[in-house]
Amino acid sequence: MDCSELDFLSHLELFSSLEKEDLEKIARVVSPRTFSKGEIVFMEDDPGDRLFILKKGWVKILKVSPEGKEKTLAILGPRDCLGELAILDGQGRSGMAQALTKLETLQISSNDFSKVLKDSPRIALALLPVLTTRLRKANREVEKLIFQDVYHRLLSYFFENGTHKGDSLFVKRLPQREIASLIGTSRETVSRLFGELIDKDLIEIEKECIVAKYDLLRHQLGDGTFT
Repeated sequence: MDCSELDFLSHLELFSSLEKEDLEKIARVVSPRTFSKGEIVFMEDDPGDRLFILKKGWVKILKVSPEGKEKTLAILGPRDCLGELAILDGQGRSGMAQALTKLETLQISSNDFSKVLKDSPRIALALLPVLTTRLRKANREVEKLIFQDVYHRLLSYFFENGTHKGDSLFVKRLPQREIASLIGTSRETVSRLFGELIDKDLIEIEKECIVAKYDLLRHQLGDGTFT
């Protein structure tokens, strides 16, 4: 068994509370799989026959309306998981997943995962708090769309997806249309808000990331946040 792979699994939110013995059982049934930039990982309503764990790269989860309009639901990166709900309830995929960059993943088939859970029911119990947290996060997203204006939704997006280091908040730079879809507005509005934040010296746009001034941005967000 690859020790580095075992260490990687132990740092995943989904498996962080598992004992080494249980992690080893999961590590035995994972296999690597790569996707090219732009490649479809799965389509909405596809069978939920495998769980994907992201090692490198970024992927977006989206829904497409009958008219062909896209709505981005989430942007996921290293150490995130795709399809944990489908693999547990056996239902079809609730959205479409597309690679934004080249992806390196680990995959677990639903059959193998079911065998692991039957052999070690405590693994299923350990997963429940993580899945509950994700459900609460989804509820907060709905609340933000209802109660927050688009400016504060953008700031919330920075805090939810950024890494706090020192006085700065580092957020991976994505196309503005993707951010707009995530926070429920237009690309033009996001472009305008970025301009305002730059003018206020609250953010700087670099090649790979957005660098925000943490304390000033937190003050701008105020107290009534959903982060």
